[in-house]
Amino acid sequence: MGPKNFHTLFRFLLLATTTYILWCQYDLFSQSSWAFLAVNFTDTSHDTPSQSHGMKQDLQVPSQDWLHAQFMKAIHISGYSYQPPNDWSNCEPPWLTYYFPNIDTIFTGIPKTGCTNWVNALLETEGAVEPGKKVNTHFFKMTFSMENSLEGPHNSTLWNAFSFAVIRNPWTRLVSGFQDKVSNTSNNQAYKRIGEGMVRRMRNITDKAVLANLHPTFEEFIKVLVLDKGRSDRHFKPQFSIMCVPNAAYHYIVPLEFSDQMEEDVSRKIGRDVIPRGSYDKVTSDPRYQKSTLLAKEWLSGIDKELLEQFYEIYKADFVMGNYSNFTDPDFPYPKYP
Repeated sequence: MGPKNFHTLFRFLLLATTTYILWCQYDLFSQSSWAFLAVNFTDTSHDTPSQSHGMKQDLQVPSQDWLHAQFMKAIHISGYSYQPPNDWSNCEPPWLTYYFPNIDTIFTGIPKTGCTNWVNALLETEGAVEPGKKVNTHFFKMTFSMENSLEGPHNSTLWNAFSFAVIRNPWTRLVSGFQDKVSNTSNNQAYKRIGEGMVRRMRNITDKAVLANLHPTFEEFIKVLVLDKGRSDRHFKPQFSIMCVPNAAYHYIVPLEFSDQMEEDVSRKIGRDVIPRGSYDKVTSDPRYQKSTLLAKEWLSGIDKELLEQFYEIYKADFVMGNYSNFTDPDFPYPKYP
């Protein structure tokens, strides 16, 4: 075979291989949920990030074009279609999407994605609270929620407002929600009754005195979420169900794992400095070594695969939005980009 024919054959094989890989990536989410889990359950927990995709600074920040394409995939697999212009009247619940008129910005605050930090920063940028001052933001949240916005969610002035939301790997969000709200290490009294209700359902215990000293296990927590098919408290609901879909699409989507790198871009879009108050994890800013990530790797590895498959199926759109890595991936919890 001559050099010319050899190079032609090589280019053909390279193109065929690339096409096949891209087709597999797209087809992954049209197959059963087990396809996702089976592909990713290979144990790579012994690998270090430097052995796979490099350290944090070497991980590429996803482009907005790619994130919007993933968002539209999530809309598609959920059986919806999006038609512009944006209509913000379909936010559920409406008090978790906010409009800040002075900076002409719409933000959907998905619980357990660092949303309180972002709301505080946006309130400061809006001029509603003093910078750095610790305040109870509940009143301000309600004041600026889409439900109570003076502009009204149907108002055409909102069509061109800059809109964004922060998303998170569903596995670490799951662990964070459990630990913060209903685990035996939680001091959240507001969620004590929800935790007791989970124990009552899982263990068939009705004695209130006995229930008062019990907390659900992590596996029981997942089982309840699966039984409720995601229709539970807002801190545990699928992220996609909290977003204003399918009638609105966001101008900018921020994976929490890349929020440090994307804050400046959000500020440029708004036209003013918006500076969230940093990560909740005080030990490290690298998501791969934060507490929720380490616990997710440990706890999820001991959960029945069939139960994880059921959870994935219910929260599938959340995984698709960021093409999120599984907990066995060396760079978990980052999005798998491109």
